[in-house]
Amino acid sequence: MDVFIVTHSPRIENNERVVTTDVWRIFSEAKGSALFHNKALDDIVKYYSERLDLKRVYVFSDGCRSQYAPAYIQNQCTCTCTCTCACTCTCTCTCTCTCT
Repeated sequence: MDVFIVTHSPRIENNERVVTTDVWRIFSEAKGSALFHNKALDDIVKYYSERLDLKRVYVFSDGCRSQYAPAYIQNQCTCTCTCTCACTCTCTCTCTCTCT
């Protein structure tokens, strides 16, 4: 499941800036798929482009690099020790692990 939070239509109400916030939950069996994620994002941008006068779109990500890495790089770790790792890579280390 991917979750997208969209804030739009900023305005002033009662001397306060408010925005409309929409939450999109999109389900797929394609776990961690960059293709699925990017297609969902494209569809959301298209949806709002048809309804709002968009001039710019800002995207903030959770930083999940594995969604954008090629398959041969995913789940590889740069550390060299042999312990149990807390991240999702396949290495076995407890040191600070930087997955690529």
